[in-house]
Amino acid sequence: GRPAGDLVAILPPRLGRATVERVAVNAVLAGALPEHFPVILAAVEAVAQPAFNLQAIQTTTHPCSPLIIVNGPIAKEVGINAGYNAFGQGFRANLTIGRAIRLLLMNVGGGLPGTGDRATQGSPAKIAYCVAENEAASPWEPLHVEHGFPVDASVVTAIACEGPHNIQDHFSYTGLGILKVVAGAMGQAGSNNILAGGHPLLSLGPEHAATIARDGYSKRQVKEFLFEHARFPLARLGDEY
Repeated sequence: GRPAGDLVAILPPRLGRATVERVAVNAVLAGALPEHFPVILAAVEAVAQPAFNLQAIQTTTHPCSPLIIVNGPIAKEVGINAGYNAFGQGFRANLTIGRAIRLLLMNVGGGLPGTGDRATQGSPAKIAYCVAENEAASPWEPLHVEHGFPVDASVVTAIACEGPHNIQDHFSYTGLGILKVVAGAMGQAGSNNILAGGHPLLSLGPEHAATIARDGYSKRQVKEFLFEHARFPLARLGDEY
């Protein structure tokens, strides 16, 4: 319902004007359907927020990309996968919404490899990066509720992330055991988090989440445990550190 010339966002580093018309053109190029368009518009507005720091994300040598996480009724309405292979292939909504954002960042924002985008090696996450949260299988409040939105609201969250790194645990049957494995995987040399604290994102499968919650951990307590234990000792690094 918005006029084609309405400005949705200014996208760095080119400071291109992402109008409704230009967002629509890139959405069509990505293969998106009309029902995907509200999510794409909201995602563009999200990545353009000053707190997201899109200028740095577009131009950094680090292989990070905007991950779009969708909550609320619209995720099911448009078929955004939150289950098996949510970060992978096979679901049009995930791939086309993620791809539309990437095309906008390139075609309007000027994040082109080697010029605007200086990622050293890049990542497949820079092709298309969109999932929904599996709210029905979560023992805790959904992401959007945690951030103050009503449970029945449709919300898009944008987070700058590297590509997903699998954490496997075939032995733990307690919440504490699982959390120790997760903390060990998060505490690694070579991570950007080792530079200045960082903001790692953890995506738990339903079974592990259920086990952790069964043993009495709230979402906040999970975060506190990982903050305390997902560390990497400086003594294991070279003298330069």
